[in-house]
Amino acid sequence: MFFALPLLIEARRQGIEPAYAGRLLEGLGLADAESHPGYHLAVRALGSFAVWRGAEPVDARDWKREKARQIFQLLLTYPRQWFYREQIIDHLWPHLPPDAADRDFKVALNALNSALEPDRPRGAPPFFVTRRESVYGLNPAAQIEMDTDDFERLAASDDVAQLREALALYQEDYLPDCVYEDWSAAERQRLRHLYLLTAERLARHLLQAEQWDEAIQVCQNILAHDNCWEGAYRLLMRAYAAQDNRPQVHSVYQRCAAVLDNELGVEPSPATRALFQELG
Repeated sequence: MFFALPLLIEARRQGIEPAYAGRLLEGLGLADAESHPGYHLAVRALGSFAVWRGAEPVDARDWKREKARQIFQLLLTYPRQWFYREQIIDHLWPHLPPDAADRDFKVALNALNSALEPDRPRGAPPFFVTRRESVYGLNPAAQIEMDTDDFERLAASDDVAQLREALALYQEDYLPDCVYEDWSAAERQRLRHLYLLTAERLARHLLQAEQWDEAIQVCQNILAHDNCWEGAYRLLMRAYAAQDNRPQVHSVYQRCAAVLDNELGVEPSPATRALFQELG
């Protein structure tokens, strides 16, 4: 379908069946499009950052500048928000003098548009990253497939297979190469919290299905992301108790108590202590 869009836009421009082409483009949300690259974008943000133009990966060299990639990552993090140039500069070039920051922004934006649309005709406006008067953002008409969207959709399910798929998508925290960027922190924390809740829900399903080993592995994965997540310790104790492994029940509780004391200066919650007393 995507490969035909540039032809439709060109047909409308040249007056070839303009009404028909216009209706088709309007139905696709492209009534005002002046050009289209002929493909969609796919993005992996839960792990090593990667972008595909259709089936073709964007090579690391295509970005030319790290800030080009970061502008795109910033816009992806706030996909329905429009930014003034000064806002983008404040996020990505906070310490540069205004003239130098403005110059670097223009260079990086050009590099970004070239990376996403290397064959864009000279003079044609960029399609994926657009400008509306004095603000910049992602084109609402563009199809950009994010692994975060797939993760959230699968995480909302109560089906074990789909919960497994959700966790498999979560290779790392959101945009791990931007971990020190303030603008990415809130989204990273939100998705990590959703991962932990989803993994705990899957572990509960697995315990109910008496799939002890997988439940234990899921809980260990939770604690690898957040070693203070008490729900994972409680589920681990239940799984080991179901296997009649009392030494491991004691070991998990002692680990929980030590981690909470070292990290937060607190002791296990009443629920965790009560479960230990029940199982121990």
